Amino acid sequence: MIYGANEFILNNKKSTTSDTSFLNPFWVDSPSKNNPKTKIKKITKVVLKWLKLLIYAFLLLMGLWGCFQSMAEPETKTSVILGQGLEFGYLPFMGVTDPRYVLSTNGLSQGLGWYGYSIDRFSFDYGPFYAFFVWPGASLVLSIMYPLRDAWGGMNALLAIFVLLFIIRVITLLISIRSSIQTERMQEIQGKQAEINAKYKGLKDRESVAKKQQELKELYAKYDAKPFASFEQIFITLPIFLIVYRVVTILRPLKACALFGIWDLSQTPMNQIFSNLTNGGWVYIFFILIVIPVQIVSQKLPQILSKKRSRNSVAISKKGNDQIKKTKTIQNVMMVFLIFIVVSSATGIGLYWFLSSLFSIAQTLIIHKLIMNKRKKGNTKKTNKIAKELGIDL
Repeated sequence: MIYGANEFILNNKKSTTSDTSFLNPFWVDSPSKNNPKTKIKKITKVVLKWLKLLIYAFLLLMGLWGCFQSMAEPETKTSVILGQGLEFGYLPFMGVTDPRYVLSTNGLSQGLGWYGYSIDRFSFDYGPFYAFFVWPGASLVLSIMYPLRDAWGGMNALLAIFVLLFIIRVITLLISIRSSIQTERMQEIQGKQAEINAKYKGLKDRESVAKKQQELKELYAKYDAKPFASFEQIFITLPIFLIVYRVVTILRPLKACALFGIWDLSQTPMNQIFSNLTNGGWVYIFFILIVIPVQIVSQKLPQILSKKRSRNSVAISKKGNDQIKKTKTIQNVMMVFLIFIVVSSATGIGLYWFLSSLFSIAQTLIIHKLIMNKRKKGNTKKTNKIAKELGIDL
């Protein structure tokens, strides 16, 4: 049989390739598989995959730890009152006399407070989340705010939170861009994806399930879409939010700061509006009217630009259209939830969301520009190739 196959190849004029690896028995690896570079690439790919999974698992664990830590450890609870709750600042004997930055003993006498911790103190006394994430962030903000402590209207706080957020955004930029691009690709094919799901709806036999998975796999490969890549942003967003939340609520100078002299960063807009409306709480209405529209724009802009870039996001069937409506409903619910967080959390958190929304808008516009330029170059190359095949000189 092998001799006949070899004779056929030698006599076939179209078979001019010297690669006869397919004639080898199935238990013999092809030369490409034995190539050291190929093996190194495979090993590197597996190592990077597991490393990424470990990093995401660690971030998720830290996020959950930071979220529920106060329930299990009362000493980590915060307070809007200076000297109470968990605080971060300078020790009295470090030569700092400004009461907004010096830790007092009021909280210590009640078993609370961060008395004994200074900007240069690193410890696991309050767990790894505070040690690895909150302490660096609080140290950075404090080191910016103190030299500029005489700035008008809390502008030093605004600058410090902006710098903290900028550094975090730079660190997570590649993941954010990757997640945004993959989210768009999934939106572009969700109509086709819904059609495949509808085609095999109710079919639970092994053959139908296998066919469905194969069609979805081919669809993802065609558009270079990775269904779970868009969820990478979740593993980054949760820890970032909790880091900034803890920094804002424990940092002593932020608790004593009033932005532009009217918005106390430690107070909650909702509480101020409903319980202190006539006694200065009304100014927080303007804070909400500034923050929420920017947040809505940051949520809606990616959808608008994505629709502008591609018509594939429009469903080609009723099932696809229903899927898109469900997706938009989920996005709207999430947006309402984020708005609720802004109005029910400390004003410093609202300031964070405002700056974060500005970063998101800028990132969305940059990604849109990059995609359009890449698409334009791709169309130019395709046009030149067709013209060359037709013998047209452009």
